Amino acid sequence: MLVMRDITQRRAAEDALKSANQQLIERLAQIEQLQAALRQQTLRDPLTGLFNRRYLDETFARESRRAERDNRPIAVAMIDLDNFKRINDSHGHQVGDQVLQALARLLQRECRAADIVCRLGGEEFLVLLPGSDAEQAQLRVEHWRDSFSRLSHSGQEQRFHTSFSCGIAALPRHGRTLAQLYHHADKALYQAKAAGKNCSVRAAV
Repeated sequence: MLVMRDITQRRAAEDALKSANQQLIERLAQIEQLQAALRQQTLRDPLTGLFNRRYLDETFARESRRAERDNRPIAVAMIDLDNFKRINDSHGHQVGDQVLQALARLLQRECRAADIVCRLGGEEFLVLLPGSDAEQAQLRVEHWRDSFSRLSHSGQEQRFHTSFSCGIAALPRHGRTLAQLYHHADKALYQAKAAGKNCSVRAAV
């Protein structure tokens, strides 16, 4: 009887240990999932779900090293919604947010898996296009611009259309750092706005 009792107690202890180990494994998995979710929150724009500037900074360093190793270009397309303040003033910030989300969805749908789509803040977006030079990037941007200008948005009293302007720069032609490409793309964007908006401009060599 004592032997049977010892065996029963040992089995019960082993079962309890297995159960505790399984609970620990599940708890660790939950912690890892929470950590991954928190990291995603720090890298994503909460309104559009796009990547943010922090993710862009981290990713560009990796992509630029790969581009130099493989002797391939990287294009940067800086996109800015046209007349966005007027949209907010005329239709309200909720409608403005919906326009931002519509542009984000279009870019996510049209971009390749290798492209990195980011919202920098406000009405400004940036798309990183590995493997594309400025000319190739502009062809793609023009397709996005045409598609977006055809979208109809629900306003306060009526539906409306809007557009975006874009400045384009590329590595290595316009620089090798993100700051340099950003500077040239921003100047090209300013030229696009000055030219009447709803267009794209490549940075000067």
